[in-house]
Amino acid sequence: MSGDVEGEPSVVAGAPAGLVRIERNADRARIEVVLADAFGTREVGAFVDGLRAAGALVPGLVAEVDGRVVGAALLARGSLRAEPARPVGWLVVVAVERTLQRLGIGTALIERVLALEPDAPILAAGPRRLLERFGFVPLARVGLELPDPPIAGPWLAHVPRSPSPAGVVELPRPRAEATPVEGGAGAA
Repeated sequence: MSGDVEGEPSVVAGAPAGLVRIERNADRARIEVVLADAFGTREVGAFVDGLRAAGALVPGLVAEVDGRVVGAALLARGSLRAEPARPVGWLVVVAVERTLQRLGIGTALIERVLALEPDAPILAAGPRRLLERFGFVPLARVGLELPDPPIAGPWLAHVPRSPSPAGVVELPRPRAEATPVEGGAGAA
């Protein structure tokens, strides 16, 4: 994929000309609109707000078309309780406006997330078929456990080729006032 440098256009066959870049504070209101449009509810946005309020999110990625944010991949950082302890990424959500879904924008976002975190396992809960296209596999297959998931699964992991991690994963929680949601990573 082209576009591994912030600000460089990402080229995806069939997708409108656009840009994948690190999110900015000014993007937050537009990201909430994209989440509500993609999922048909404001619950996902409330969950994301709870993670932000808890300080759990790291800068995510946004996709722009004609200067307008039309997609987002939001990330949090967890940890693997193992010796030695290792960071774990959590792909909290990938969303693209409904009218622009199935054009490769979600693919570009997920590919960029994986390129940004090449050495860390990345966990996601969401549409299994979508995630498996990017090499995600069930947690048990790679020796990972998530005893208390922050959202309902199925949970999958994308792991670096070597060394394969194993152990118990801890992920951050949203502030208590956030609304829990079913399966996060999904409307792309």
